[in-house]
Amino acid sequence: MSDKIIDSLNPKQKEAVVYCDGHELVLAGAGSGKTRVLTSKIAYLIGAKKIAPWRILALTFTNKAAKEMKTRVENLLGSDLRGMEVSTFHAYGLRFLHRYPDALMRLGYPKSFVIFDRGDTRNVIKKVLNQLDIDPRIMDAGGAIELISRIKTESNPVTREPAIQTRWLPLYEKYQQYLVSQGALDFDDLMVLPLHILATDKEVRERERSRLDWLLVDEYQDVNRPQYLLLRCLVDSGRKIMVVGDPDQSIYGWRGADMGMIMNFANDFKGAKVVVLDQNYRSTGKILEGANGVIQKNSDRHPKDLWTAAPRGEFISIYRSRTDQDEAVWIADHIESLRDDGYRYCEMAVLYRMNALSRGIEQTLLEKGIPYRVIRGLAFYERLEVKDVLSMLRLAVNPRDSISLSRVANVPVRGVGKKSVEILSGQLQLTAGLDPAAVWSEMAKTGGGLKGKSGNGAKELAKNMLEILGHSSDVHEAVRTVLYAQGYEEYLKANYPEDWEERVENVLEILSLVPEDGDIVQVLTEIPLFTDQDTQDDMEDRVNLLTLHAAKGLEFPAVFITGMEEGIFPSARAVEGESDLSEERRLCYVGMTRAKERLYMSGSSSRLLFGAVQRNRTSRFIGEIPKSSTEIKDDTAGGGYFADSRTDRRRWRW
Repeated sequence: MSDKIIDSLNPKQKEAVVYCDGHELVLAGAGSGKTRVLTSKIAYLIGAKKIAPWRILALTFTNKAAKEMKTRVENLLGSDLRGMEVSTFHAYGLRFLHRYPDALMRLGYPKSFVIFDRGDTRNVIKKVLNQLDIDPRIMDAGGAIELISRIKTESNPVTREPAIQTRWLPLYEKYQQYLVSQGALDFDDLMVLPLHILATDKEVRERERSRLDWLLVDEYQDVNRPQYLLLRCLVDSGRKIMVVGDPDQSIYGWRGADMGMIMNFANDFKGAKVVVLDQNYRSTGKILEGANGVIQKNSDRHPKDLWTAAPRGEFISIYRSRTDQDEAVWIADHIESLRDDGYRYCEMAVLYRMNALSRGIEQTLLEKGIPYRVIRGLAFYERLEVKDVLSMLRLAVNPRDSISLSRVANVPVRGVGKKSVEILSGQLQLTAGLDPAAVWSEMAKTGGGLKGKSGNGAKELAKNMLEILGHSSDVHEAVRTVLYAQGYEEYLKANYPEDWEERVENVLEILSLVPEDGDIVQVLTEIPLFTDQDTQDDMEDRVNLLTLHAAKGLEFPAVFITGMEEGIFPSARAVEGESDLSEERRLCYVGMTRAKERLYMSGSSSRLLFGAVQRNRTSRFIGEIPKSSTEIKDDTAGGGYFADSRTDRRRWRW
């Protein structure tokens, strides 16, 4: 069995897989087979070292990656690995809270809690800001969300004392009080609450540790402080940990990821073995030469140059246009040329630093009849029709969820107006600890004290909630009940005649994300963790448009990186010293290494952006690519120039 698992690995990969004597750090360059090493390690532990699958915890950052990892291990071993936990950090935190409901209840939360996504959180924040009469010019909803997230992730995990400026303490406390009153958690709670329980409850900590022999972590460069501390809680003297990651691909510092965790791994986990994977199996030689040239300008990194046994391939094609419209036409023309050469549209991707850059490209692709899809990385849960249906299910099991009540009390139309919703919400807040079926049964009789049309609407709402609860052990049937029996499909037809069928399909997509026998309470808390990429149809032949951040973990035969200009990429904040220029350079490196065969990079001397014409220098990153790997076309008068990365002087490039 062990020979089958490791025979196809290269020497460095094999070294990483067979080492089982202690902790291990695998520094895996882009395209070096890190997922293969991680899954082979799991298979080796189970097949050769006879570790029970359920005693292994593997953690990553996307549902798609977790699913791929588990499938690969099952293929290597030829068996179904039920019981082995391969999940995202947030999904692990969620299941941890389901495993220890008593510990959660001691913190004031119910067993049947709900998860508030970013949209729900924004609604709560707006209410709190209004109640505290905070001027939105001083603190708006977006800033408050970021502030509260930072407070939670930086707070003391034992005492949960907020790391906060005194002036914002009432905002944080009122927000937390509102969550508890609703029986709700936000995404940050899925990490900080399990961490607090582990840090303060010795019995739970020992029980959780005793479940495990090995922890394996993918993309370790992306962990934030609570995730890091959670791993430290789980790994005591009896457990071993292997992490795989690449500091050169650390691009999420803006959302709390701390590259210092992977840089200091050997100090945190004493005696750890370090293995470097530097052979790339994805990109051609010229693409790697270009990417290496860029990333070498960063000093805060483990020295590592990617190499490949593959041919050197085509030159990196670099284009400087007069206008952003010209740039979009150049991209579209090359897409059509690649299509003529046998590439499918879905094998091409256009990457950009900010979403605003996609507008002109989309317009040009539409004009030329080139099919495309925009991968936004948004939560699948945030689509209007998906959120409507799931809010109905959430409200059924948790009558105190006033966010869901406000959303669906009058969907489909029942005659329950805003004032009536406020009255019902106030009454339902008093039902803490009562069985949801009893709460809705009472309202089905009384109408919640409302009269006339509103009272009848409240009774109808309550009856619908009882119908959903009747399918509490079958989420599939509960969704179909809302869609068909309770008239939501007809509501979509009437209100969204142009795309109602697509919206119905989106609702039915929920059924592909949950198990047939899923318990409604647990399933409802897991659904918000899915993103658009988890439901994307990879077989559709359309050009992919996405941000550089969203492209992390993906690969395409042909890649276009647009907006290669100072102030755009690198961003204006990085150019002006307000953010990390080295992280911008890592982002460029990530974008370049998404390309397998063809890489195109473009910028414009004149660009209409945010209602104003910008005239930007060529990105310094273009100047860091070795000449030997590029071919350059310049349509600007007199040539283009870029910022020298060391002196910031203008230097002519072509």
